[in-house]
Order: sequence, then structure tokens, then C-alpha cells
Amino acid sequence: MSDVETLSTVDPADIPAPPPYNPYEVLGGRNPKWGDPAHAMILVEVDFAGYGWIPFATPVANFPTDPNEAHCQIIAEAALAGDYGPIAEYAPPTLDYTRAEATPIGRVDFRNGMKAMGVTTAVVTEYLASIADPDHQEEMQIFWEDSQIFRRMDDFVTELGAYAGKTPEQLDPLWGITA
Repeated sequence: MSDVETLSTVDPADIPAPPPYNPYEVLGGRNPKWGDPAHAMILVEVDFAGYGWIPFATPVANFPTDPNEAHCQIIAEAALAGDYGPIAEYAPPTLDYTRAEATPIGRVDFRNGMKAMGVTTAVVTEYLASIADPDHQEEMQIFWEDSQIFRRMDDFVTELGAYAGKTPEQLDPLWGITA
């Protein structure tokens, strides 16, 4: 009997389904915590073979259908089973973290936003002239003249705001940060 004849007599229903494809071998996890107040997302540090420990977020239901994402379900189920330890309660990000991670804004938005708060180009010029350390003054001058984006926690932004008498909470809305 040839190989072709042998294969043609096999009933496809008798062939076991292959295991789900998982391109990422999960060696373990640690420090699980809820990623949101509704407990729909788990944040966990995952030890992937060949990659080491990586911060990872996965839903606890409605898993991606892409077979390349099979590890999401594996990780979520292990975390829910307690394999990585107890799941810590969700804690909203701190204001410092939110400020540090805020999306940068462009030069025109920054200048118009500051002008709307009374921090005009004249105030910026006064601030720059008031800096006693010549090296720092030049750094801030270069930043002012050449930066195309402004991050909430840039030294220039925090120092200018303080010079102009603005509280951090008054600056935050320019970056979409609300209390």
C-alpha cells in the first residue's frame, strides 16, 4: 500500500485539532493588578522565553481572535487562577504620573494656551532674562526658540509657569489634565 492510499483512508474527523498557536512561551508571571476599576483588564509582569520580564496588559474576557495573541488568554487565566499571586486592586495613576505621561502639545498650542493664561511672549522674555545661571539661561533660550513640542513636565514649562505665578493645576489643562 502506498502512502497516498494510506492517507486517503483516514477520516478527517479522527485527526486531532492542533493546539492553539502560541508564539510566546510564558514562563511565569508576577505582580498582577487590576488595570481598571471594572476589573476588565489585568496588568502583570510576564516572563516570556527569550525576552525576559515584560510589563503586560491583557483583557480578562473577549480575547483577541488572532492566533498570534493566544498568550493573552493563557496569561489572564493563570492570573485569575492565582498562579501569579493575588491580584492587587486597581489604583488610579498619580497626578505626577499623569503629568509625566501626558501627550506633548505643539508649539502653537502651547503659545496660544499660555497667552490665554496671561503668559505672553513678553513674560517669557522676562523669565529668560531673570535666569541667573548663564548655562541654564542659554538652555532655556534654546528650548524656547527651537522646541516644536512641549511636555507638561519640561523644565522650561514648570519654571516658566512658576515665574508667571501659575500653579501646576492651572497649567495642567493645556495637556488635557483635569482634577
